[in-house]
Amino acid sequence: MAENGSDVNDKKFTKELKQTFLICCVCSEVFDDESRHPRLLPCLHSICFTCLHNVVKDETVQCPICNDITSVPGGDFSKIRKDNTRRDLLDFVNVRTMSSEIKCSQCETDVAVSRCAECKDFLCKQCAHAHNVTKVTKSHPVSTIEELKSTSLTDFCGKSKCHKSGHDQYTVDLYCYKEGCRRPICTLCALTEHKEADGHIIKDGTSTYEQEKRETDTFLAQMKEREKEVDKITNWVKYEILKVHERSMQLEENIKTAFSNCREVLDKREHELILQIKQHCEDKVKVLNQQKARLEEFKMEIKDSISFTDGVLTGYSKAGFLQVHGQINKRHENLYARRFDQCPHRTANMTFNAVNMGTDFQKHVLTLGIVDSVDIDPEHSKIETFTGQVCQPSKVIRVSLFDRERRPFLEEKADVQVRILDTSNHPLTPFYNAVHSDSDNCFFHELTRDEPGVLVADVYVCGLEIRKKIKFAIKDSKLPPVGVKKGARAKDTGRSKTIKHRIPVRPASKMNEKVVTGNQPRGSMDVRIEKHLSLPGNEGCGTIVITYTFQSGIQTENHPKPKKPYTGTTRIAYLPDNDKGQKVLKLLKVAFERGLLFAVGVSQTTGVDNCIVWNGVQHKTSRHGGHLSFGYPDPDYLDTVLDQLAAKGVTEVDL
Repeated sequence: MAENGSDVNDKKFTKELKQTFLICCVCSEVFDDESRHPRLLPCLHSICFTCLHNVVKDETVQCPICNDITSVPGGDFSKIRKDNTRRDLLDFVNVRTMSSEIKCSQCETDVAVSRCAECKDFLCKQCAHAHNVTKVTKSHPVSTIEELKSTSLTDFCGKSKCHKSGHDQYTVDLYCYKEGCRRPICTLCALTEHKEADGHIIKDGTSTYEQEKRETDTFLAQMKEREKEVDKITNWVKYEILKVHERSMQLEENIKTAFSNCREVLDKREHELILQIKQHCEDKVKVLNQQKARLEEFKMEIKDSISFTDGVLTGYSKAGFLQVHGQINKRHENLYARRFDQCPHRTANMTFNAVNMGTDFQKHVLTLGIVDSVDIDPEHSKIETFTGQVCQPSKVIRVSLFDRERRPFLEEKADVQVRILDTSNHPLTPFYNAVHSDSDNCFFHELTRDEPGVLVADVYVCGLEIRKKIKFAIKDSKLPPVGVKKGARAKDTGRSKTIKHRIPVRPASKMNEKVVTGNQPRGSMDVRIEKHLSLPGNEGCGTIVITYTFQSGIQTENHPKPKKPYTGTTRIAYLPDNDKGQKVLKLLKVAFERGLLFAVGVSQTTGVDNCIVWNGVQHKTSRHGGHLSFGYPDPDYLDTVLDQLAAKGVTEVDL
């Protein structure tokens, strides 16, 4: 039984060896020493020389497995290394598989019965006899085919001979460290072309092998850990895909239940909401599938790199390893340094709220139901506490929500709830709805307590916990009392006698008496009208398309980092071509002329510094997707822009 198991493992090893190292990934032909000799791409995938010529396009070669791009200016294939180490592997596989009789390498007619480890030739009975008596070759080690069938790959390969013409009698047992060389050499190479007097650094091949192997082993261990990380995130993404579908189905049922008592009036609205959910589901799954595909592709690159490296470490001779180790390490460094997202790009955070569905539902039918699809990133979102402005000991909890692109969550109707607990995690209050602040674009919840102490807050968005056990201390406040509003509660039961909840009051902003100007860099604002293109929610009128263009430049004294360069950009925004849209357009032109629409700073989307960013006036950069995607429909958008422009001193008076 043990022998049978060993045979199975040997066959599996031989099959994997052939598939990984001896077959062209384009034509699936076995490599040879002629036109189909192997070329090793930087991504560690191999392609034969014939196919390499066939896949060149625009002086680049795209790997057919991982799509990695390699530049070959002028068709120069010198950057794509020829792999001379695979002949032994091919012979090893041929001996192990013996799918057909192996022909003698000398006479090419009779069946081979042995193989010379020095010449790398298969020999028939007569040629083997001649080989053993010839002065030049009689000292060469020759093994029979039967002996070779049980020989390990390392012993089968033996010592590598130098491939340089005239050096074929010398083994490759040295290594040149000179920049530009970095390859195994023989003694004759060291005496002729790699002289130390010419700046070449010659080291022993065995010690070099051990040193470089240790470094490669380190990279290999890191890559295996990275593979586990990618696999973990991939499984998380797969889980979210399933949860999106499950949540979508659950919400569809919730919608159907809510509409069951008013079917005739609500059929149309029900259908609309289901379509919204399906659209959110489709969008999320599409994004998640794209992320999954990228992660799986990245994982495959890692696995291929690991597989190749494992194969080299177990299947190559020392010289063979040294010939490719630099390329292996470079590939490992590139893969390990490549950034990848640690969280799913979309989640199953979707809810259906059965609001406005009482006895008077008929007059509210067009506004019934809200589908929330929230892709909040816990790592980028912030939950802060600070002292409130009331006479009692108080604390304000501020929740700032961001997605994975670091874009602020602008929807004020998000279901953000806060519950207060003691340090033993016993609830002191029910869940309270945090109140949205337009000026700060945050959600606030203020509470007071008769006695100072340490409390814990749980924060939930759309029913999902964002942060856990937010500890904060309430201390005596010396601030004078100011007017406060009572916060909205999620439930009417369980009011605590010692805790009161308030919304912090902020003083109203004052209008500037003089014209306000900004530090917007020089740029252009172009406008065109698309008469036959309507925006969702604004049917019956055309679309105003605004194109803002900024060239890259140098920051002035009015910018955050004077004399530092900033990156230019082109932004496209959309307005409905109606009276109100034209009014907003005119005011945007005034704001643009005053330098108020853009600034130089850090992009909330990419996190890149020293680039052109929006400056507090919302723009619709998409025609579709609703407010969550900075698109239409959004019935309150134009009024919001008018308010934001007025806050910057741009009003109808300026028209």
